Amino acid sequence: MSTDRRTDRRYPVSVELNYCVIKRGQIVKTGSGKTVDLSSIGVSFESRHTLPPGANIELELSWPAVNGNGSSIKLSAAGTIIRGEGCLMVARMSQPEFRTTAN
Repeated sequence: MSTDRRTDRRYPVSVELNYCVIKRGQIVKTGSGKTVDLSSIGVSFESRHTLPPGANIELELSWPAVNGNGSSIKLSAAGTIIRGEGCLMVARMSQPEFRTTAN
């Protein structure tokens, strides 16, 4: 019997990400990292900075290009850090949205 209580399937996705820590409507820290895995409601990622549980963040993930039309795709989401162990952070995402950008 598995002890993993997660209900959402996680997918091993390794892409670059940028984040901003938001406090009282102001950006108090920025950073970057790389995703470890992703689900429909969460993301785990490696970062140089340890972020405290409960921190509000904005995430932007660089999605792999699948076409040759000169545009790229970003996944943007608001989030909350739910836990961290060393350089591995886990965030719950809300309002994820794919956006295209011209290169």
